[in-house]
Amino acid sequence: PLSWVVGGEAVSLVVQAHATVDVHQPIIGFFLKDKHGQTLFGDNTYLTYLDAPPMVSAGERFRAVFSFPMPILPVGDYSFDVAIAEGTQLDHRQLKWG
Repeated sequence: PLSWVVGGEAVSLVVQAHATVDVHQPIIGFFLKDKHGQTLFGDNTYLTYLDAPPMVSAGERFRAVFSFPMPILPVGDYSFDVAIAEGTQLDHRQLKWG
């Protein structure tokens, strides 16, 4: 867990989930937002599994790990929004956003 960063640090954001239903082609993603809710950057797993989309059965746990250098940002409060969807980048159903 990080309570603060200066910027330039190598960080990993781990998003873990538990499927309550079968999920075909899960996409896990995130956005880093500033105190005004403006998106600064984000990423998702869609392209990683484009050639072999996974399937998660109800009851299974799954996760994604996003590793990146934390950008140098102005002093302030920031938050991560994470989301889980099912489908493709262009045609998906949002399952969880928070």
